[in-house]
This record gives sequence, structure tokens and C-alpha cells, in this order.
Amino acid sequence: DAYYPNFKGDYCARGNSYPEWMADPMNRDTHLFVTGKECCDKWFPDTTTECQSNIVTVMNGLQVGGPDVTGTWYPSMNGNFECIDGTPPSWMTQSDGYKEAYVFDSHAECCKAHACDPQRDMFPS
Repeated sequence: DAYYPNFKGDYCARGNSYPEWMADPMNRDTHLFVTGKECCDKWFPDTTTECQSNIVTVMNGLQVGGPDVTGTWYPSMNGNFECIDGTPPSWMTQSDGYKEAYVFDSHAECCKAHACDPQRDMFPS
């Protein structure tokens, strides 16, 4: 097993489900690590402590261990390009079509669908 940046979720993951290209000799030193700390220090230096406490174990493409990442996440729709946890507005949950597009089980899934970006402003001044 190796630790690697988890591009399908948050922070780093441990296991065998990293993309094949990460094992290429050209990428191995920068993408596969012996410890979670090494992975977090390299890829998430500003949040390395948070990264280390949120490492998940992914085997054969399925998360089999790590912190509980479930919840109800939805886009804030306030122009800040962020996803928030809690109870979404009723219109997001009234039909399956809206629910599939706006309500997610994890922050990472929500951000992938709604392009979380704290640097981007919908209403520039």
C-alpha cells in the first residue's frame, strides 16, 4: 500500500487505488509515499495536520477506512463557490433530478460537481 494524493476526494489516501500513471518512475517520487505525513506535507503543506487526520483507506476503488465522510452537502448558492453541510433548501430535495444535481454525501463530491473555489467571486466589484 502507498499514500497518494486523493484526486477523487479530499487530501491523501492510503491503499492500492491510485491511478496507474502515479506508479510510473517519472511520477512515483512525487505521488506515492511511505507515510501519510509525507503525502500531506508535499501536497497539502498549508493544511498538513488536517490532511493527516482525514486520510482514508481505499482498496480496489472502494473506501474501506478513515473518517466518516458522509453528511448532507450542497452548494451554498450565495456566489461564494462553496459547499456547505446541513439541511439543503427544500427545492433541492423535492425531486430526484434536483437532488442528484445538488445534494451530496461528501464535501468532495459536492465540490467536484459545483467547482468550489474560494478565490473566485461571482460578483466582482
